[in-house]
Amino acid sequence: VGLADGRIMRLSLINFRSGFQRVEEEMYAGHSQRITSIQISDCDEWFLSASDDGTVCRWDVRSRVLLSTYKKHIGPVNQLVLEKAALKGSGTKDALGRGAES
Repeated sequence: VGLADGRIMRLSLINFRSGFQRVEEEMYAGHSQRITSIQISDCDEWFLSASDDGTVCRWDVRSRVLLSTYKKHIGPVNQLVLEKAALKGSGTKDALGRGAES
């Protein structure tokens, strides 16, 4: 779940036979503004997050380590597209309001 403060919360729901559910949360911190998009890889080992801060981050799911940060955009990144476990594109608007992809 992407949060307004730039953090990402991963929730794990655990069901017990008694019907009791326990929630475990893990936090990922690396963005400075609201999370706008999250895409999980096909292998479930890493995911991408996009933010209003203009960055795209690649995370290791298990260790919560920030693997890399892409800083190509000059404005908020609104959308991520993954195709076969690779970043195919990300969308933003430049200062003139035109759509742009990188």
